[in-house]
Amino acid sequence: MLTEEQKHLLEDEESDEEFFQTRRPKSSRKQMILYSYIALLHVICFGMIVLLYQRTSPTKLRHDSDLSNWDNRYSNWVPVEWEVRKENALDDDAVSEFTGLPNDNNTKAWDDLILPSFFSITEAEGNMLGENLENAARLKSGGYLAAIGAYHDLHCIRRLRLFLHSNYYYRDLTDENMAYLRFHLGHCIESLRRSVMCHADTTVATFTWDNAVEVHPGIWRPEPQSNQKRKCMKWDLIENWADARKVPLKPTLLKSDGEEEDVLVR
Repeated sequence: MLTEEQKHLLEDEESDEEFFQTRRPKSSRKQMILYSYIALLHVICFGMIVLLYQRTSPTKLRHDSDLSNWDNRYSNWVPVEWEVRKENALDDDAVSEFTGLPNDNNTKAWDDLILPSFFSITEAEGNMLGENLENAARLKSGGYLAAIGAYHDLHCIRRLRLFLHSNYYYRDLTDENMAYLRFHLGHCIESLRRSVMCHADTTVATFTWDNAVEVHPGIWRPEPQSNQKRKCMKWDLIENWADARKVPLKPTLLKSDGEEEDVLVR
């Protein structure tokens, strides 16, 4: 049998349990509301940071951290299409309108090849590309002077070819001329080195003793051969695009103060 005191204590414990059972849900609801409010504030703050970054950062075509679609980052501006060709860089028998000892035909072929080296871009295009146009060279005819890397590489190859055949193209060079050419071509060689290593061609070739070349008496060199194919850009599309936008190789440029300057840019 429970004494009166025990009954009283038991009733007190039951009352305390009822008290906490009725209070806990309210406390839990308050905590949930508080946590939800804090989480919502974090989401709003994060969204405002993203929106502010997007508004203060210019829209660009390229995404430096994303390589998944890198080859096509300018495809809605410069036409980019690829094709597979059966060719290799070590083909000693490759001939074209650009090869051979200097003559009128291959000289003209090289001159024509670099004609679209420079073209005009609008301010909107420059901003889209992320270029700094604050003190950029403007064209008197409108827009800004621009070029793409492939044409600079071709310019350098053409210059090296001209120097290789100095007796045909560069007669009566002065020491000053020679110093300039060496400086310019030194730049070209370094530029081409970086370009080749950036776009490294991994097409494999083997070597055959068929048609081996005697490089020294009794010393024979095997000839390269390859059945490989390689992925190439369709050059005609790029050339046609550049040709449609080209500016003369000696355009009239405007400085930031409006002063005109006629410069041979090739």
